[in-house]
Amino acid sequence: MFTNSNNASRLLLGASAATLSLALGAPAMAQTALPPVQVTGSQAGSYAAPSSDLVKLQEPLLDTPITVTTITQQLMSDRGDTNLNDALRNAPGVTLASNESSFMGNVPYIRGFSARTDMFLDGMRDIGMYYRDPFDMSQVEVLEGPDSILFGRGSTGGVIEQDSKTPQLEQFADASLSGGTNSLLRATGDANFLIDGLGTPAAVRVNAMADTNKMADRDIAQYNRYGLAPSLALGLGTPTRLTVSYFYQSDDDTPDFGIPWYFGKPAPVPRNNYYGFRSDRERTGANIGTIELDHDFFDWLTVDAQSRYAAYGRSESVAKPGLAANVTTSTPLGSAGVALNHFQLQSVETQFQNQVNGLAKFATGIIQHDVMVGGEYDFETSDPRYYTDTGLTNTLLNPNENQTFAPTLTYQRVNIHTTTNTEGAYFTDTMKWHDQWQLILGARVDRFSVHFTDQAFGSPPAIVNVVAKTNVKNREDTLPSWHGALIYKPKENGT
Repeated sequence: MFTNSNNASRLLLGASAATLSLALGAPAMAQTALPPVQVTGSQAGSYAAPSSDLVKLQEPLLDTPITVTTITQQLMSDRGDTNLNDALRNAPGVTLASNESSFMGNVPYIRGFSARTDMFLDGMRDIGMYYRDPFDMSQVEVLEGPDSILFGRGSTGGVIEQDSKTPQLEQFADASLSGGTNSLLRATGDANFLIDGLGTPAAVRVNAMADTNKMADRDIAQYNRYGLAPSLALGLGTPTRLTVSYFYQSDDDTPDFGIPWYFGKPAPVPRNNYYGFRSDRERTGANIGTIELDHDFFDWLTVDAQSRYAAYGRSESVAKPGLAANVTTSTPLGSAGVALNHFQLQSVETQFQNQVNGLAKFATGIIQHDVMVGGEYDFETSDPRYYTDTGLTNTLLNPNENQTFAPTLTYQRVNIHTTTNTEGAYFTDTMKWHDQWQLILGARVDRFSVHFTDQAFGSPPAIVNVVAKTNVKNREDTLPSWHGALIYKPKENGT
């Protein structure tokens, strides 16, 4: 601080003169060397994924003749995705359908073809009807186009692959808490711990999630979801690696089937009208246990084996509103009635899978071979049982969601039991020469068998809860698949 203005003026003039002398080339005053400043940091994440996490896709995506869109964990986090549907909005060619009939959970379409049964988790089919939460996903891959050489049976559009978070050789913990309108509250946690004393590098990773929210401008509807995904890895960074994981997710929702259709358009009623019962429920539960063993026999030969058992439970008790049969265009809205198509569903789907892949890298002359040989087995069951509730009504203009659920009759409509067996064997050889040419040849054969039993029950006015008709179908198919691609690389970064 200057106490004398003359001293301050002389200092300022001196600084100006020094600056002028430097500009005119006069001898510069002595410079003081400053110590170097080093800035270090780490990248939080990336939106780009140069390779796939699928064992069956060993080459960089740049050299893979398949259309693959990858939604990374960083992108899902930055967008605040809380449902697989949210993540899939980043993939061109994917459209999302609402749940109609008895469908529950995610119902995506790829290039116009249903992919509801073409969703995979870590390379294995994930058949459950539930809303998949990304809290345990490291990334989502959408493979578009025919892919039977990789996954066997499925639709034409493609598949959706979910890659799980796995234990790492570093210790970290991460948590998030978010809230928003419509009573949104969400909490997630991700922790990785190193384990000593097992004689091999080991780690445990735990991911957890709790999510609750309502719907904008709608009464009663409520969505609650909980998830837990612990995993243990042994032998990290060694030739033999074992990973054991368990995934659990539960949904307990009060569903919302909207307002009735009124002679070709939505009924002219308040948007927040709710026509069901407070006791209406949609519940799903996914329990998935997986064991994966990898072993490097040599530098050029690796074998990967994976087994999984999964059980998916679901139950529904829902009301779908429609105009009462006696309502006409001249009926006053205040007098119009609503007929509730109320039904109940109980079902459990189970799945047991085994998959073994051998990966070999060797050369014959000037040609480098990357060979994959594998086989898989998949056993699935499904046993949905449908019930109908009759005699339930409401009013169009002022519905009462607090009325007692008291159907005049509840009867079983249909009982279905399905079992399927799938066995597949496949190989792919990627041949490379001169750093610019690659030839990919592959073949696969699948045997698919299904046993289907459908028991239809009598409906009013006939005798109810008695089997009226039984339909049994058995079928077995053996089908081959093949693919080939010739790849030319004019530059290292182009194909």
